[in-house]
Amino acid sequence: MSKAGLQIEKGQEYIAVKVEGIPLGRYAPQIFQLLSQHGLDTVRVALAQPVFSDQGIALQWFPQVSAQTLTPWRQATLSQQVRCLAQLIEMAKSIDALRQHITPPSSRSLTIIDQILQNLTVIPSIEAIFLADQQPLLLHWGYYCQDRIAVDLPSLYHRLQQQLEAESPPPPCEHTEISPSHSTQRAFIYYLAAVVVALFIVGAIALNATRPGLEQPLATYPPVVSTVDEVKKSLEGAIAASRSLPLHPAELIAPPPEVKPIQVKKTRVPLMIPARSRYLGNTDFLEGAWLANLNKNNKITTLSYHFTHGQAKTHIVTGQQNCSTTSQASFTSTGKLIINATKARCNDGTTLPAITLICEKSAPNTQCRWKQNPSTPQPIELYSERKQ
Repeated sequence: MSKAGLQIEKGQEYIAVKVEGIPLGRYAPQIFQLLSQHGLDTVRVALAQPVFSDQGIALQWFPQVSAQTLTPWRQATLSQQVRCLAQLIEMAKSIDALRQHITPPSSRSLTIIDQILQNLTVIPSIEAIFLADQQPLLLHWGYYCQDRIAVDLPSLYHRLQQQLEAESPPPPCEHTEISPSHSTQRAFIYYLAAVVVALFIVGAIALNATRPGLEQPLATYPPVVSTVDEVKKSLEGAIAASRSLPLHPAELIAPPPEVKPIQVKKTRVPLMIPARSRYLGNTDFLEGAWLANLNKNNKITTLSYHFTHGQAKTHIVTGQQNCSTTSQASFTSTGKLIINATKARCNDGTTLPAITLICEKSAPNTQCRWKQNPSTPQPIELYSERKQ
């Protein structure tokens, strides 16, 4: 049984945000995988899944989580709308934090990722907002209205928040009433206490006046016998005694403080070939370091490529064996990325045969095949590492 997609404002045409000439929604599989890798599943499920026609037009939108209670924006209460906008603003802040985390170097692919993340919360109308089990769900994300204007989420939130506060009744004030009898009783107690204190003071003064001959003896203290000369002699004696002490270097030296190495967490960013680079045959997006792991004969082989202008210094490590060679990257006429490595020399005196990586376009990321000879191609993932 197929489920029906969601639609808003039938007949309305929107303008898609394009990255490298491709509508933003076309990158949906890569976007969803990137958000999941960085722990932003809340943002991922808030973006509806688009279904495109052959002409690249988004026909329908489907929620990623089924069996949800969907509420259109117009049918939600004012408090639900304010809560939904607050969640969308927090999601936008999480996306901005992810953009700052993935610092775009000279690599072209990361520039594309930044452009995609920058336009994720662009929606053409408030009708594109649904509530799925009280959580926001965005349709037509990555689209403008016909005037190239998008919904300003912070301004809309502040306007609805003020409207909600104006409609809310003020809290009732509690007043504590004090009866006249209670205040009169309290004043009488204060007056009685003041009279008792005054009588006590007068009695004490009269008692001292009737005993004038009684005098308290003064306390005596021993005379001070120390003089300035005696203090000076004591100080000079202490200095002379300290100079006569034997001087030896310290035998126990405190160990230097232990400095623990700072472990920097890294994340994998799979290879995603830009459509423009594939069209132009340009390999500048490979600039930098790329890694791949291969399980061969129950042994893990690690490949590392350090590309500069399509040329790469290549290292192949299997256990204690470390091999080095050079590689060349280029595109075929059919748009396949070919990375050819020459024979590699190893530290144990052996030589590895030439290696070829064939990378083709597929979703969600570019898939590659390790080809050491025509009969043994194996799938392999080429990725780069980014510090968090």
